[in-house]
Amino acid sequence: MQTRIAAILVAALCTQVALAGNTVLVSSHITHEVREYDGETGSLLRTFGDASSLDGPIGVIVSPHSGNLLVASEITHTVEEFDWVSGAWLGSFAEDGLRYPADMIFSPNGNLLVASPHNNGILEYNGLTGEFVRTFTSGGSLDGPTDFAISPHSGHLLVSSRDTNQALEYDWGTAAYLGVFAQGSGMDYPLGMSFGPDGNLYVANRNADAVLRFDGATGSFMDTFANGPELDEPQDLTFMPDGNLLVGSHLNKWVAEYDSTTGDLVGIFASGDGLDYPAALLSIPEPSAVLLLMSAAMLFVANRQQ
Repeated sequence: MQTRIAAILVAALCTQVALAGNTVLVSSHITHEVREYDGETGSLLRTFGDASSLDGPIGVIVSPHSGNLLVASEITHTVEEFDWVSGAWLGSFAEDGLRYPADMIFSPNGNLLVASPHNNGILEYNGLTGEFVRTFTSGGSLDGPTDFAISPHSGHLLVSSRDTNQALEYDWGTAAYLGVFAQGSGMDYPLGMSFGPDGNLYVANRNADAVLRFDGATGSFMDTFANGPELDEPQDLTFMPDGNLLVGSHLNKWVAEYDSTTGDLVGIFASGDGLDYPAALLSIPEPSAVLLLMSAAMLFVANRQQ
């Protein structure tokens, strides 16, 4: 098991290195495509997919196994695969049991976890083949899971429970529910989550038109990090290599950029050219993403040895 996990970590690191060009992926939900932008200039570089391959793209991730792009297609209830180099559509990667899939994340064992909000579950698929493995967790306190984050403090998996306005905590290895990590203080329809360079948790709240910040170790509310007219139904967020925060604003049809230290608006990172409903954001490489995965995996191994 330890050898397998080590190999997965090396693959994840190599994937990040191979793709490292400071680009940002943004799913354009209404136009049925994923757009790649230059991370320095915000210029549109290329697109993946169209209405023949995607219907409401709402989650994006790069496979550490193949290096290909995986996209959650909400209306078709599938995860679609695209060749990273050519952009060619390779077909459906996973679909069994999914109902309006949202965010995705690769676990330390190399499998793919997919949030399936309309059946209140997190489903696990073989990371190489897309074959259904099991329901990682469902029901209970989880209601409308939409996004994932890995704690840099505990290595645990955090899940946004959209319809209970909470961030819930789970053990990677056992899938055990560990309790509510963060809630209240204006959290309203939480969608995107990410840990920032400061180690704290940032949550995009659609109905509050704001990004809230919670203590990364305790889950205690800290402050409203960003709000204002530039955020109208924020959907997802991601941190850039320089530490700045990008937030997709649904009704504004743009991606706003914020200074990660002050929370001040830097400007509009991407807009126009048909971008409509930026539902998912992914910075490549995501700051500390590989380190967080390694931390989670090492804790996963340690727990298995106990």
